[in-house]
Amino acid sequence: MLKPTDDSFELTLVTSTAGTNAPTKTAPRVSSFPGFFNLGMMHIWTGNEHLLFLLALLLVCSTFKSAIQVISFFTVANTVALGLAALNLVLVAVNLVELAIAASIIYVSVENIFRPTDPKNRWLITF
Repeated sequence: MLKPTDDSFELTLVTSTAGTNAPTKTAPRVSSFPGFFNLGMMHIWTGNEHLLFLLALLLVCSTFKSAIQVISFFTVANTVALGLAALNLVLVAVNLVELAIAASIIYVSVENIFRPTDPKNRWLITF
């Protein structure tokens, strides 16, 4: 898995030439899925704002389906946002992102107070 300080990645595959009986050697398969999965889990579990936002969203979910919708849309939105940022397609100041997260937590909390029974389109605010 590449880190922000890495400026290159080199992969060398060695194979035997055709027609020889020499054994074929290949480099081990490069897979970063486990690394990215662990990084994503740490991102969520160490991010108090993620847990607080999810808790506020789930507090008024009255059905399993609505809870699954909220969790799914949160995961998809977070994945899309991280992907766009990682590819430098969207660049937003960290302070603005933190402010938006705080505002969304406050909005959902206030909505929970005034509409405590499974607010409609909760998945939309989640996304």
